[in-house]
Amino acid sequence: MRYIFPLFFGYLCLVNFRVDAQTYHPFPTDSAFWKIHEQNNEVEENYETIEMVGDTLLSGVSYSKLFKTSFLSIHVGNFDSTHFYSRSFYGGLREESKVIYFYDPATSLESVVFNFNWGVGDTVGYSWAGFYLTISTIDSVQMLDGSFRKRYNFPSVGYSTEWYIEGVGNDWGILPNYTSVGGPGAFWSDLTCFSQLGTVVYFDPNTGEDCDILTSVNSNYSTSQGVQISNNPFSDKCKVKFGNLIHKGTMTVVDAEGKIFIQKSIRDSESEIISKENLGVPGIYFLIFNFDGEILFQKLVYVQ
Repeated sequence: MRYIFPLFFGYLCLVNFRVDAQTYHPFPTDSAFWKIHEQNNEVEENYETIEMVGDTLLSGVSYSKLFKTSFLSIHVGNFDSTHFYSRSFYGGLREESKVIYFYDPATSLESVVFNFNWGVGDTVGYSWAGFYLTISTIDSVQMLDGSFRKRYNFPSVGYSTEWYIEGVGNDWGILPNYTSVGGPGAFWSDLTCFSQLGTVVYFDPNTGEDCDILTSVNSNYSTSQGVQISNNPFSDKCKVKFGNLIHKGTMTVVDAEGKIFIQKSIRDSESEIISKENLGVPGIYFLIFNFDGEILFQKLVYVQ
């Protein structure tokens, strides 16, 4: 499991529970992908994308096909090794009556990975390490596509936190992966992004990753990408220059908790001014650009 840090998750704001969140958002059945970043105490790092493309029959049941691509980097002392694992069949996913099933081709077995009929107090997921988790609260979160979706929260276990969101997955990625917490060799994993039908629905900029499907190399993300910010840190205002990169899209400014302070459409604009009058208290903010199905981000530092 992961360690807790102050995070801006890939949703935009938290609410107690909204009426529009009562609309159920099913899992996709095609044209979607999840990107995950895993780390093992700075010894191993793994970047992977899970693509959902088409459907197939597995053991006589129809599933959406999942394909996995990954890049593994190992650093032990003076030893460095990298391994790229090309796209291969990962398994099948199907949904029935708000229950999500995963078919593992290695075992030819099907298992329940999410059940969106569950409520507070229900036991969720079996840990191979030997413990269970129960849903502690259910709230509503707004995604980058504007939709509000139910989020199921588990109580913290040690230094870990867990949640899953309807139609998206959990904080580990597309499939739950409950493990023991802490200690040497403990993996922690982050869902970097989730995209459906070419639209980025969820994005976590804290991972420093992009929202692209892995191809042949590790795609560590550069936050610059031609976007320049003058006077950062700033106490009054700063200027964001787009250059020739962004012609049409959305610019959003959020704080470290994901609360939206600025959100506006951009079209053929060379620059934008961000003023302290549009922000909250001094601190760290994220400037997020969503254009052509891609995500760019920059960190803003507002000081007194």
